Amino acid sequence: MKFAVCLFVGLALMPMGTLAAGKSGDADQEQSWRLGGGSNSSLGPQQSGPDHLDTLPDAQELEKLLSRETSGDPEDLYRLGLAYENDELWEPDYKKAFSYFQRSEALGYPWAKSQLGYYYETGIAGPQDHEKAVSYYQQGADYGDSWSGLRLGYLYFDGLGIRQHDGQAFFWIQWASRGGVPEATAALGWLYENGRGTEVDLKEAARLYRKAGEDGNPNGWVNLGLMHETGAFGTQDYKRAVEFYRKAADEQSSRGMQKLGYIYYWGLGGDQDRKRAVSFFKRAIDLGSPYAHISLGLAYEQGGGLEQDYAKAAAHYQSAIDAEGYSRAKAYLAWLYQEGLGVEQDLTKSRDLFEEAAAVGQPFALTELGFALVYGTSGADRDVHRGRRLLEQAAADDYTAAILVLAEMYDTGSGVAKDPGEALELYRKSADLGNSDAFIALGDFYADGDQVERDFEKALQLYGQAREDGNSDALFELGYLYTRSEWPGHDFDKAMDYFREADEAGVENAATFLGIAHFHGEWADEDDKQARAYFERAADAGYYLAAKYLAYMEEEGLGGLTEKHEAVRHYELAAEGDELFAAQRLMTAYGDNGWMTPNRKKALRWTIRAGELGDADAAFEAAEVLHDDPSPENLEKASSLYRVAADDGNLDASVKWARMQILGEVEGADFFYGLDELKAIAEASPLSAIGPLSQLIRNDEKGPGKSRREAERELFLGLAYANGIIFPQDVAKADAHLRRSIEISSGAMPVVHLVIADLLLRTQPNSPEIIDEVMQHLNVAANRGEKLAQLALGEAFAIGKLQGRTVAEANDKKALMWLRLAAATMEDARYLLGSGLLRGLDPDVDVSTGIEMLKDLAAAGNASAALELGFHFSNEAIGDDYAPETALAWFQKSARFGNIDALNSIGLLHQNGLIEGHSNELAYDYLLRAANAGHADAAGSLGWHLKNGIGVERDIFAAEDWFLRSLEAGSEWASLNLAMLYIEQEKSFGRTKAGEAIPVLIEYADRGDAYAQITLGRVFADGNIVPADPRRGETYFRQALPVMPKPAHTALGNYYFLGKGGEVDYERAFKHYSVAADLGSGISLNNLGWMFEHGLHVGQDYEQAVTLYRASIEAGDTGALVAFGLLYRDGKGVSQDYGEANRLFRQALSRGSSAGKANAGWMMLHGWGVEPNRSEGMALLEESVSQNDHDGTYYMALLLEEGKFVEADMATAKKYYEIAADQGNFLAEAALERLQETEKTAIR
Repeated sequence: MKFAVCLFVGLALMPMGTLAAGKSGDADQEQSWRLGGGSNSSLGPQQSGPDHLDTLPDAQELEKLLSRETSGDPEDLYRLGLAYENDELWEPDYKKAFSYFQRSEALGYPWAKSQLGYYYETGIAGPQDHEKAVSYYQQGADYGDSWSGLRLGYLYFDGLGIRQHDGQAFFWIQWASRGGVPEATAALGWLYENGRGTEVDLKEAARLYRKAGEDGNPNGWVNLGLMHETGAFGTQDYKRAVEFYRKAADEQSSRGMQKLGYIYYWGLGGDQDRKRAVSFFKRAIDLGSPYAHISLGLAYEQGGGLEQDYAKAAAHYQSAIDAEGYSRAKAYLAWLYQEGLGVEQDLTKSRDLFEEAAAVGQPFALTELGFALVYGTSGADRDVHRGRRLLEQAAADDYTAAILVLAEMYDTGSGVAKDPGEALELYRKSADLGNSDAFIALGDFYADGDQVERDFEKALQLYGQAREDGNSDALFELGYLYTRSEWPGHDFDKAMDYFREADEAGVENAATFLGIAHFHGEWADEDDKQARAYFERAADAGYYLAAKYLAYMEEEGLGGLTEKHEAVRHYELAAEGDELFAAQRLMTAYGDNGWMTPNRKKALRWTIRAGELGDADAAFEAAEVLHDDPSPENLEKASSLYRVAADDGNLDASVKWARMQILGEVEGADFFYGLDELKAIAEASPLSAIGPLSQLIRNDEKGPGKSRREAERELFLGLAYANGIIFPQDVAKADAHLRRSIEISSGAMPVVHLVIADLLLRTQPNSPEIIDEVMQHLNVAANRGEKLAQLALGEAFAIGKLQGRTVAEANDKKALMWLRLAAATMEDARYLLGSGLLRGLDPDVDVSTGIEMLKDLAAAGNASAALELGFHFSNEAIGDDYAPETALAWFQKSARFGNIDALNSIGLLHQNGLIEGHSNELAYDYLLRAANAGHADAAGSLGWHLKNGIGVERDIFAAEDWFLRSLEAGSEWASLNLAMLYIEQEKSFGRTKAGEAIPVLIEYADRGDAYAQITLGRVFADGNIVPADPRRGETYFRQALPVMPKPAHTALGNYYFLGKGGEVDYERAFKHYSVAADLGSGISLNNLGWMFEHGLHVGQDYEQAVTLYRASIEAGDTGALVAFGLLYRDGKGVSQDYGEANRLFRQALSRGSSAGKANAGWMMLHGWGVEPNRSEGMALLEESVSQNDHDGTYYMALLLEEGKFVEADMATAKKYYEIAADQGNFLAEAALERLQETEKTAIR
């Protein structure tokens, strides 16, 4: 069971529980390479000049410097600048310091340049000016000042005052490191660790961090510790991390102190000691760490290591914000303002802080803000799409709280279309990150058999894992699991024990089930009093099921006093949840004969709620009332309630819902959905439907609104005659009634214009006059706000067609205008607009806008939008967006929503090897599902799989069946596939079908189809089905070259290799094979290998043959597996290796290769590299012979000649030799020559 309320309340009220599970590693890691040596470093860059300049002036020196100021010595002026920024002497005066540095630099003192650069970089004494900072740092670096080089590297890295350039940043930071600046060495380590300006090199990064630490920069130790903490070297090693953090802390590094505190606070890699952690946080703050304020604030908020104090927590978060603007501090402070803890509740301030933190990707802020937007909580206006995007952003950073919220949304259909498959994947992702709530959710899936095969033991294991992690909710889930009577391991006593343990651990919903146990007396002794006490506790905690039980007991006086008013209060709580019984009791309570004072308003409220929860009678009753009081809100609700009743078989409700759709009485209404509903009613229940349908065309209206109702009557009569509803179809009568409707309403019903346009398109000839009238009617309807007309015009101007008929010239601007108007309320319009933007319909709008529109639609359950995204990301031509794995996820989502195109697309991703774990078997499975659902192209692809034995056992007759089904379903390629099958398998299907295929192939070839051209080339070159015409065959091969150069060159190579044009021409064959091989043809690489193996046109070269066979195998050619296996068998070009030969033959066999079967069987018969097995070896050999394999036929001839493993039969042996020789087997040819010589000798 899943209790979403528990999860969401936990996320909303306990943010700190998510910090350790998410990115609780410190946010200052991103800038860890930018920090100075320690708390005692000077304000600006330390100098690498003369040693005496490295020390800050003390009071005695200051007195001397001031006395000599008028002398104008540049070094004295520089030292005075340092003195005025020294906070150990007095309150720093940065403006005065700046003026001294300016005077010093003006007199030519080089070391003042870096100080001026720093002042301009930071703006601490005046306006910030990064360009001037760059200039001064560059001058300082040119003079040889390493610190200037370091700061220049920082500015290059950030792109401040100069174009961003990682390579230049690396150059200057490396230069500064070589100049002896430890901070630069630490920064260089960071660049190596993160691959910025150089390749990632973790060993070099670690070396540099260590060197920086040894040279006096404690950040080197901290960063080295972080590498061990985060597992940069493969595994997390907290002990080593502590060792390096301690080195930094020993040097009074505030970061080292803060990191030690972090390790001890969370007990990472050892004992948790929060008091000790707090002491480190405080010392870090004393050493000047603004980030440690966040850590100490968190400790105050949680009461970790000190007394809980929300006010102090808020103060520390504010200090961190004031010092550095940390986004994490903003997020935590925002949560305190949201909950009113330690500060006065201020939802506006909370929202502002969350927005600021979320803007820079802070995951807790993204999650809280996303949650508030999805559910409209914490004072936020509901914005499901933005909320979902924020959660997805946090989830992409592996933030488990966000992943869980998204999972729960898809699991329950909250703010998105319900998608258990998506939810399951998200729960798995969260579980992989170690989240115990995700273990519980996965346990629910296995216990319920939802999306996975039901497995109670697996559920038990997952709940147990969550319990071991300290998740008390797992106790409740274990209890509920043991009540499942369908599980052989169910045990009510254990269930009660777990429920009691959960209750004691504070799992509030456990009280609900303890109450149920005592109420029904099934798992425990029946005890109404105790049951009522449990229900009271659970209801007070907000649990709907408990509130329902409690209300019933209060109504009936069970387990205590009868308390009608309390019963009503608790029924209301339950009904506001999802308890239908509670809503029904409230309907009764406030009705005319109820047990409360009759109240029609309240009775209607609960009748509506009962309808929403599935009571069809209540839904219809409430819809009737609401429809008679036609405010937009009431009409919206009436439409949804009519739909509930209609889905339960209420014909009156169906008709009234359809009427509202046709007349556009609610936002997002769809005329065609309404019309389809009326058609379905008339077709399914012609007699029963007469009464309800006749209400649409009755003529008994009187009084105000008569003309409007008459216009409606004419509209529905027009629809009835146009579509054969009640009356026989009569286009002329339909047209007359529709035009009469326009006259009566004076154009007040724009939908009539839409209906006339549709009728004209469906029934009238394609003439300019008709098209003009169609467009006129659509324009009238669209300009009067009819959204479907706007959508139709958008489509018309986007592609120039409607219902397959050309209606207008494509006009992107007009298409965009109409689609944007319709998109305000129509999902179909948003889909077309998103798809159009994805394809560049508006050059001023980035493709990403279209992607986001389609993502929003897909999340809401639009299968076409998910499919479109799949097509986008699987299109290699789009460049950087190309991502087959992402495409797979969208296709899977579309398929879960029932789209068969998506099933076909998933099959093709597997078939073409474009995704990880691709499989021909899975390809076949997905294509089969699509084909069985009526997908024409999938049926054709199944035929291809069966024809070639790929992913399924080869079956050419089943292939024919699927090709025929593909043809019947309307595939444009089906007749070509059939023709090619009949040609290729002429012996199986007969000469007649093969001959009938020729005109089909010629038709496709004349249309430029390269497959048909290559097939015809073979047909005319071979002359088996038609009279041989080699030149015509060669012409077809050459026609295919521009479109399919790889197979066409291979075919031409075969043409010359086999001498189809008259003479064998190995030179030209070699040339064409080489071109095809360069294009990646595995077959041509194999053929070239054969030529080198046998010395045809080239010198015999087994090593080159081996190289080519290997390349052919890598290109996916199965024949090369056999050829290479034969080299290993015979020890040619490689050392003889029967084991490797067998492996290659078996690999070919697994791909359906008849030659692989023949050679694997031959090896097995002889026991070469494998245990001898006569029966299996002969079976493989016989199967290859049945598939007309020349190797198998040759081997069988040898066995029959020698009488080995079979009875000798020379006549049959000779016959098999002849068959193999005709198929091009040169060993068979040699055997026949040998037999002929033997016969001649015998005669002589």
